[in-house]
Amino acid sequence: MTKKQTVWRVQNEFGAGPYRGRGNIGATLSGIFRAGRIRKDRWRTPLKDETLKEKFNGSAGPDPNAACAFKDLEQYRRWFHTRELRELLHYAGFFLAKYEVETSVLHGATQSLFLPEGAKLVAVRACNDPGIAPVETAKLKAAKRFAKQARQKT
Repeated sequence: MTKKQTVWRVQNEFGAGPYRGRGNIGATLSGIFRAGRIRKDRWRTPLKDETLKEKFNGSAGPDPNAACAFKDLEQYRRWFHTRELRELLHYAGFFLAKYEVETSVLHGATQSLFLPEGAKLVAVRACNDPGIAPVETAKLKAAKRFAKQARQKT
């Protein structure tokens, strides 16, 4: 049996990350990147993260159902390394979701990959705030809506 691991995922009320899916802000983040306001060494896609790439076992890439996350909050802060980026995420309706994952988690140098199916949401926090709250007491509206939808699915 795989040991439980925790990951932190930046997501919105629809469960989408900032780069893909409903409500994403990928175009805005890409514009900031192209303008040189994001350090290129901190933003590596899973296929360009050498540590992750080694773990794909010769396949073309990660499982298409995999979601991006961070192994800890320090890795999150290295990726979104300016206050401006964290504020952008917050005001665009994103929050940090802490998941307990029983399936395999692939940790890279800049990010992690996990399969969200079966992962348990255990805590949330604002992208621009250091405080962590259990899901049940979260004051973030987007996090509450996401948790309510997740409960209805089970």
